[in-house]
Amino acid sequence: MSQLVAGQVTGLSTKQITSKKTGKDYTLHYVNVEGFNDRINIGFNAKYAVGSTVSLNVEQKFNEFKEVAEGGATAPAASTPPPAAVRQATAAYPVPADSPENRISNQSAVKSAAEVVAALITSGFIKTDDVAIATVLDMARQINEFTTGRADQAALDGMTQQANVG
Repeated sequence: MSQLVAGQVTGLSTKQITSKKTGKDYTLHYVNVEGFNDRINIGFNAKYAVGSTVSLNVEQKFNEFKEVAEGGATAPAASTPPPAAVRQATAAYPVPADSPENRISNQSAVKSAAEVVAALITSGFIKTDDVAIATVLDMARQINEFTTGRADQAALDGMTQQANVG
């Protein structure tokens, strides 16, 4: 039966083992967590750094504690250790007009609009370059306003303003 161990990583250690089948050497990684007296086997990859806050499901197996996934299966090993204490900030929504995220949104909107217009040209609905360019730009602005949430914000602001007037 597994138990939850949560706290800050206070120490790291390793243990060299040799596979009985292949004879190949492997390194097992262990962490010490504040408030828990035993070290915890976290597998073949160093997934945590000293100072990281962790929440681990552990089971005692073969006289040591081992990290396990929900339900008791062995936890999957991470391919690369995550950087210590790095947290991704949540993006604002709607995306402000002066946000650097707009560059990516603009590029994506123009690409999507160009694909639609290319299909319209191929099917004969658009016949001149001037119309094609104007359609791409107009459509890209509309896509960008929608995907950044600014169209929703403008509609909400309009409804609020109308409610305040009436």
